[in-house]
Amino acid sequence: MRYIEELKQCYLTLEKGYNSMPVNLPGTLFHKAMKARKRLGAIVAHIISARRERQRGNDLLGSFVDGREALTDAQIADNVIGVIFAARDTTASVLTWMVKFLGDHPAVLKAVTVSSPPHIS
Repeated sequence: MRYIEELKQCYLTLEKGYNSMPVNLPGTLFHKAMKARKRLGAIVAHIISARRERQRGNDLLGSFVDGREALTDAQIADNVIGVIFAARDTTASVLTWMVKFLGDHPAVLKAVTVSSPPHIS
């Protein structure tokens, strides 16, 4: 795929600006993230267009293109980008918050790390 490196760079820029101060002025992380998101959308839209012209695949994009829901290309792009973002960040975020929660609540930590599991009848 010829877009892999550009997709990666756009995604990393988007990720950096995701939690930044939402000030959309040139030079800010948020502004760069918004530009990267727009470019990601354009790249994915081009891939969708190419996919529509050839044989469909048996993957996430193929299911959106072939789906009966009649999604627009912009909706498909949003879904694909959302899946990429969630797949990369959700697990790390959940683990981070879980460790913080357990650190803040020693009784819960003790309950989940008990040495002998309860007997299940």
